[in-house]
Amino acid sequence: ISERSSRKALRSSRDRAAVLLLRSFERPNAGEMLRVTAIPRILEQINTDGVLGSVLVTDEGALLGHAGEMPLEAKAQVFAAVSSSIFDDFQTAGTNGTGELDMLFLALDDGQLGVARAGPPVDSGDGPQFLVAAFATRECGTGILRAKLKAISDYLADCLGQLGS
Repeated sequence: ISERSSRKALRSSRDRAAVLLLRSFERPNAGEMLRVTAIPRILEQINTDGVLGSVLVTDEGALLGHAGEMPLEAKAQVFAAVSSSIFDDFQTAGTNGTGELDMLFLALDDGQLGVARAGPPVDSGDGPQFLVAAFATRECGTGILRAKLKAISDYLADCLGQLGS
């Protein structure tokens, strides 16, 4: 087996593992609110396979919860504020009226940053907006980071959407 095919098989098995993990998120019962104390436990679920740390933040940069390691030993509040600011800058500059930005991925010196929108759609006007940001190693595949962010943002959208109701 060549090195290339073994990497592809490894990546494929990691993607399958991520999908299985993400399918295991428990959905909230109808009308059940997300508890603040549960946020770190929920975020911890994506901190595997190269994802080192994650945060839930408002679109204005206020930290709601975090789990795992932050890059360069930065405080979670700083990581949350910077992630929100970067997402907002790309949202403003990058959409050109073609739609809203849902996810953003950046390659950093120490790893990767992924940021995804969680909560009700921006144009719905249904209350506050939230972001989930994750810091991963360079070895973590962007596809697996994207799958994890998509799953957790969809899960949190169900819970956080109730805040605007």
